[in-house]
Formats: sequence, C-alpha cells, structure tokens
Amino acid sequence: MPIQERLAAAQAYVDALSTGDKQKAAVASKYLAADVAVKMGQRELKGHDESLAHITGIWPMTPVYRKSTWPAPKDAGDHVTVDAKMAPVGAGPTEVHLKFWFNGADQINQVEHENVIGQPLVETDKLPEFVKTRIDSALANDTPICVSYVDEQGRPHL
Repeated sequence: MPIQERLAAAQAYVDALSTGDKQKAAVASKYLAADVAVKMGQRELKGHDESLAHITGIWPMTPVYRKSTWPAPKDAGDHVTVDAKMAPVGAGPTEVHLKFWFNGADQINQVEHENVIGQPLVETDKLPEFVKTRIDSALANDTPICVSYVDEQGRPHL
C-alpha cells in the first residue's frame, strides 16, 4: 500500500474516533483488519467489531475529541502517527497520541492510543466555572449528569 493509502486509513480512523459519526466509522471499517488490536493504556480491544465499536457513537471522550483540532497523519517509517492537542476541558486529556501499524494486506492491524493528562486534578470547595457551564447546558444537549458532594459534616450526597 502506498503511504498515501496508509495516511488515508489513519485519517479515516481519526475522523470516526473524533466524531463518533456512524458514516465515518463505516469508512474506517474498510481499513481495519479482522484481527486488529487497539491498545489504550492497560486496556486492549481485540478484533474488528470491538475496535470499530470504540470509534462509533458517543463515548465519554467523544465531546473532548470533537472540540479539538486533529492534525493530518504522518509517516513515521514503519508506522503512521497522529499527535493531537486537545482543547482545554478541565481534567480531560491535553494531548492524544495515536500510532497505526499495518499488516501484509495493508490493513490497520494495531493501534496504540495514548491520552496524555497534563493538568493535575484540583480539589476545591467551589464549583469551577467550566463545570457550571457543562451542568447548565446538560439538559439542552442531552448530556446525562450525576453530581456528588460531601457536606460540612463529611457526609457524601449523590
């Protein structure tokens, strides 16, 4: 497969991952090997269907990925890379690094997915503005939320 095709395969995967769009995932599906493995930290997705499900639909990180700018994939010799910087979203990742490897049939057979958390988690006794904004708009954009806190007596509330 010429490098342009491998770059197109990686781009199709990123397009689906960063949006959750089913049509974009259908395009990416054509580039995934039957035995593709996607490694994300300690978790590994195995096989075409499980890997495709990961880039289809809305998952907890999808809104973060949607608000970010994804650069074009780059040839790194034996693999293809995508290194994206995320828009600030509180405790979410500041960067995402993807590496793609290909099998003998030139299909994606391995993906390494790393979310880099750059901001330390902060304890506070007040609701941060970015959290207030998300809560205020949750009903309007169909975002389920669950809020918990600990009161002055140290009792948790959900």
